[in-house]
Amino acid sequence: LSPNPRPWEFFLSADGVSWLTLQRAMLSWIAEKVSDTAKYILGIHEVELTPDQDSVTEPGSLSIISGSLDEIEPKVSTEKLLQEIENSLRWPVDAMTEHVMKSCDVEEKGPDEFIVKVIIDGQKLDSWGRGRGDGCDRVKTWKKVVIDRKEKRITTWDYVPEASFGEWIDLATDKEVTAMFNLAMLSEPSRFECWLMKGSERIANAEFANFMYSWTDPIIKGIKSEMSAKVKVVIGPSPSDASKTSAISDPMDEFIDYDTYFEAMCSKTKQFFQSIPDTVIEDVSENEYVANTTMKDKDDKETVHPKRIKFSQETGEMQIVYESADGKSKTHIYRVLHQSPLRLEAWNVSEAGERKVPVSLVKQIAVEVNETIG
Repeated sequence: LSPNPRPWEFFLSADGVSWLTLQRAMLSWIAEKVSDTAKYILGIHEVELTPDQDSVTEPGSLSIISGSLDEIEPKVSTEKLLQEIENSLRWPVDAMTEHVMKSCDVEEKGPDEFIVKVIIDGQKLDSWGRGRGDGCDRVKTWKKVVIDRKEKRITTWDYVPEASFGEWIDLATDKEVTAMFNLAMLSEPSRFECWLMKGSERIANAEFANFMYSWTDPIIKGIKSEMSAKVKVVIGPSPSDASKTSAISDPMDEFIDYDTYFEAMCSKTKQFFQSIPDTVIEDVSENEYVANTTMKDKDDKETVHPKRIKFSQETGEMQIVYESADGKSKTHIYRVLHQSPLRLEAWNVSEAGERKVPVSLVKQIAVEVNETIG
């Protein structure tokens, strides 16, 4: 769905300034109340990105320019945003990619330069109907990143087309740059501009701006959640077994009780799976259901990929098992709500049985916890 034009723009009055002020206040209030899915449908974003604007850093060229960071509550500084953008470039892996990732390697080339490479497991792709059929791995991300901290700029050079899930590993090479991305922080007011270069073509159009929202929205939302968080989440020893590592929240007793939190966690989880396109929920029992997602493989053949969810309010445990089309368990996701004190624990287990607590999981749990306690 394209956020342009937005539905409310058809109702702009002649008194544009006062109406714009009212509109922003209204949308800000709505943004705090509605879900991420609803925000996407309505075209509400953490900060607006306006395409095809006159560049501030390179006059005579066009850029995408963001809205003011000063208007975000709580206020997001350019320094903090730059740091979180760097963090996301060092770990360009979302929750879904983690299920099929083989490795994410960062090669430091200098204090402000590194190369990041993400390789997807070809056998896992085959099992999901998305592989080449011969177990060949795929390079999803391969880019050089240079940061100019004085000028507050980031430049990246892509060696594989990340937007189309990269390239097969036997075809990937760093001999040629497929795209160069540029981002510069601006002042008075605090904002940023960005653009993409493909060969000699400079891209700053609406299509690219819409694509950028999938990157800027979660980064800024994460910063806001961190700054306003009532409860922090860290990596630490499991309350059940100190020899194992988990993502652990601070105590939440002063904000919510055990039953209310557990019921909200179950409800939000089910809503998430219901929102996935082409997914049908099959209730197995009061404490178990299966979310069956229909996907097409490389031969355009439909396959069903189940996610099996089990939970127990008595023990506080929730287990989510991602299965391949042939019924094999691929990834296990665990949540345990502890009492006295009330804390949430989470970890993942890979197909090979390896316990994992990636940084992305810690951030995800932090958002979940603070959204739930309100």
